[in-house]
Amino acid sequence: MRTFRLTVGVSLLSILALQGCYLNPHVRGAGSIQEFARDLSGKRYDFVIPNSQAPLQLPNRSAKLVTAQDIPQGLMVALEPAQALCTRDGGQASFSHLREADGTRGKLPQRMVCQRDTGPLWALLITYTDVSTNRSYGGTLAMTVHAIVPTAEQYAVQLQEEKAKEQAQAEAREKAAAAQRERQAAFERDRPQREAQARQAALEESARVVRFQANLKAGDRFQWVRAPGAGLPIVGMVVRVEGALAFVQFDNLTIAGQQTRYVPKSELEPFDGPTPSFRRSIN
Repeated sequence: MRTFRLTVGVSLLSILALQGCYLNPHVRGAGSIQEFARDLSGKRYDFVIPNSQAPLQLPNRSAKLVTAQDIPQGLMVALEPAQALCTRDGGQASFSHLREADGTRGKLPQRMVCQRDTGPLWALLITYTDVSTNRSYGGTLAMTVHAIVPTAEQYAVQLQEEKAKEQAQAEAREKAAAAQRERQAAFERDRPQREAQARQAALEESARVVRFQANLKAGDRFQWVRAPGAGLPIVGMVVRVEGALAFVQFDNLTIAGQQTRYVPKSELEPFDGPTPSFRRSIN
């Protein structure tokens, strides 16, 4: 039995020897949550992010994510005295208003509420400054913690303000959603008209192409709609018309070193825009 106790003692001493100078501050629960908050404020904590390279860490130093809310274990240890005070006061502690920890998946609670059936007994409001991560040697998550305990009246006012803000945000979201629904409804109402306009435009364009091909003459600008390959328009000018063919000169295409070619009139459509800046060459 003595040998066992000695072994355990040596192991614990070894851990403390490795980490003793890095232990985080411990704040006792004191007699009230107000006293705990005063003692906690300004304390600097440094938690080790666990990975395969990191050595064994005491809970006080660990950034291992615990609870369903993914709160770093070491921070939960630091807040344990406050939870004990809540239990002593006949309440149950809960964490809320979590913010992302810097560079980790962890969450930092910004509020701890001691709740009883009749309502909140007190609230511990927590803020964090100088939150940072250091990825050297396993990685650490560091922060300075500040805490205050508002009076019951102050906390009631804060809850009312938060409720009003949430209601305003909910109303703004609903207003935006209603506007989106109205836009969608208007879009659907206008669909038949848009489709009719699109059909009319297609008919007019088809008629324009037919007229262009029927009256094709030298000097007409065209777009070759069946040009080999894909890409931007191949355009040019009609040189002369010979039956069903047109002898054309391309502006942005050469075929076997030539810019001229006979093309069926049925493959030419009117082109009104500027000549594209790109050039294509086909061997």
